[in-house]
Amino acid sequence: MTQNYEDNGWIKFKYDAKLYDWLKIVSREVFSEIQNHDNRNNWLRYQGTWFAGVNVLKNNIQGAVVGGLRLDTDSSRWALEKFNVQEIKWDKGQVSVCYPGYPKPAHSESLAAFKYRLKKAAAHVDGLHPIGKEKIRKLKEQHAFILGIPVTLSSKKASPLVVWEGSQKIVKHYFKKSLSNVDPNDWGNIDLTTLYHQARREIFQSCRKVEIHATPGESYIVHRMALHGVAPWDGRAKADKDGRVIIYFRPEVKFSKMGWLNDP
Repeated sequence: MTQNYEDNGWIKFKYDAKLYDWLKIVSREVFSEIQNHDNRNNWLRYQGTWFAGVNVLKNNIQGAVVGGLRLDTDSSRWALEKFNVQEIKWDKGQVSVCYPGYPKPAHSESLAAFKYRLKKAAAHVDGLHPIGKEKIRKLKEQHAFILGIPVTLSSKKASPLVVWEGSQKIVKHYFKKSLSNVDPNDWGNIDLTTLYHQARREIFQSCRKVEIHATPGESYIVHRMALHGVAPWDGRAKADKDGRVIIYFRPEVKFSKMGWLNDP
């Protein structure tokens, strides 16, 4: 499994009863946050077809909501072993919801950006933020991995997460080229725009795009440097009345920043 992760940049975990039990309690909090008026004002985008829900889940560092269970599952235990740590401090979960028709045009997004969202699933590397009007790319976060946990049932074409397999190796090559001789404390100040665009072009030409589909009780982990995005909603796709709902965690773990850059 670890080899698949290092080769492809993602792995999927089979149904886990502990995760399903965790989800039964967490899902109540999830739907409460989705319906929260302030959250909908802040996070409902693309003419109501995507609720971004960044960090809206009120879990603690153990991954538990009030009255709920800590996040102790097959996927979390794999991560403990993979990163050789005693604990993972979970960030506030993102609640990502896609609805039929995603994406519709948004006033806040240029036509070129919208076309990129349609054709390339808005592919990006997490932590590499577009800064300012010129969208200069700078590395502002160094999380350890992305954990995806489906909340609702949906068909395979209901805006699945997509990953370009092996893309993490190309991104790492370009990151190392730019950052290896830079003090890690200064990484966030380095303009990575040109190299990032070069990496993306290389990835689109050479890496296979795969769609990741899972059901409640299953989960998946995506490499911290993998190029990934969300596919448009296929007209034939089906989902629960609540849409395609997924919780994403992007925790940090205790390894050096140079380890973050160099480790598999």
